[in-house]
Amino acid sequence: MLKLTNKQTNHFNQGFTLVEVMISMVILLVILSAILMIYQQSVHLFRQNDVRAEVVDNLRISLDRMTRELMTCKELKSAQNGQLEFTTTKSNGKDMVVTYYLLPAQSEITDEATNELVRKVGSNPANTISLFIKHMQVERIDTPIPYSNAPEGIWYATSVRITLTGGSKFLSKDIVMSSEVSLPSLRDVRY
Repeated sequence: MLKLTNKQTNHFNQGFTLVEVMISMVILLVILSAILMIYQQSVHLFRQNDVRAEVVDNLRISLDRMTRELMTCKELKSAQNGQLEFTTTKSNGKDMVVTYYLLPAQSEITDEATNELVRKVGSNPANTISLFIKHMQVERIDTPIPYSNAPEGIWYATSVRITLTGGSKFLSKDIVMSSEVSLPSLRDVRY
């Protein structure tokens, strides 16, 4: 048999039809949408982990600073209502009053209203220690310990429990850190 070929027909069969182009565009759109969703999720998780690390670092630094200074405390003036005030000794031997408390602030990192922990020494202006602190609870604990040489046989060991709650609008739940410091200089026998 003799086969007839049409050169014009072969030329038109080499391209794509409109249906094939539309199907390939839909497939490309689905693939790009999936890639975009994965990218957005990874950016969100990165930001959340970055803010979480920032909050944990701020809480850790704050607790470390307060507990270190409390260990040199000579007199505990106030340990309640979110404020910690005590007397300690400077390196030159003079006494100084140190106060820690929370002030409202605006975070530049996350653009949200938060609290900052500030430290004030004497009549000097307050210095910011950390951000992202929602709540500070300070509690003085006087633990009675039986001691035979004390009047009435009781000796008291004083400690301070500090609980800091930190958080951000990017975190699903708040982070709580706590520390209890025994104050060696305030161990006394009460008469």
